[in-house]
Amino acid sequence: MELPLYFAFGKSFSDNYDNFASQYLDNLRGNNLDSDTINLVDNLIKNLRKTINEYLNGKLASAYSSFKDAMELIKSLLPIKTIHNRIFYRMRANGGITDIKEFYHIPFDKIYLSQSERFSIEGYPCLYLGYSKHVCEIEVSGGSLAKFALKEPLDNILDLTLGQGDGKKDIPEIDLVKIYPLIASCYIVPFYSIMQKKECRPDKSFFREEYIIPQLLTLYLKEEGIANGIIYYSVKDPNLDLQGIGEKDFRNLVLFTNRENNTNENYDNELISKFDITL
Repeated sequence: MELPLYFAFGKSFSDNYDNFASQYLDNLRGNNLDSDTINLVDNLIKNLRKTINEYLNGKLASAYSSFKDAMELIKSLLPIKTIHNRIFYRMRANGGITDIKEFYHIPFDKIYLSQSERFSIEGYPCLYLGYSKHVCEIEVSGGSLAKFALKEPLDNILDLTLGQGDGKKDIPEIDLVKIYPLIASCYIVPFYSIMQKKECRPDKSFFREEYIIPQLLTLYLKEEGIANGIIYYSVKDPNLDLQGIGEKDFRNLVLFTNRENNTNENYDNELISKFDITL
């Protein structure tokens, strides 16, 4: 039940997910939670399971419809916050970068470079930032680093960090229990070897099943106008400290871009202007 969710190597993604879902519901029943909460979580999980199965069966429109059904059950419980006065970091793998624009999101005229990432689909560039230098280093494995000092508030940001929220809880525990299946679905690490205690992903691995739910979450948040970004934990370190501070802060921030704010430089100028960016 702890994050990240390690899915056993050699077992199908769907079977692993069903195992997590069954255990979670059993835990709720074992703790004598009220029937309304259990029924809500049960329906949420059923819709998330259906989303994954339909997506893997090529029914993408149906998958999104099922995901929307899941989100309608919990959207009023989502911890949406405003971020003030923070310093973030962004690392690029290429060393010795001197052009500050290299640290912006992928420009809109070069979306052919935009890969599938946890919260962004191919062709839709987002801006990924880290809460610490260390989390950038474990995500990118070295390179050039830039500092993003926030100049104005970032409104409507979904916090998927179990209420860590800069040292205070931002969501009641009972609400966290209800939305936890969604949160956990965004922290899946497949191909995990219990013996080697690490992910053993095949060398030729292109599609990532663990991105199905988080990517649909981004689409839903954009479509419904609920959030402009997501705070989430890195899954790169197995010793994740959910309350880490300073260089032990494993939080990341993904910010959605908007082509309507495009300039002749092909960036979301409104988003970039919110930061003072220095090398």
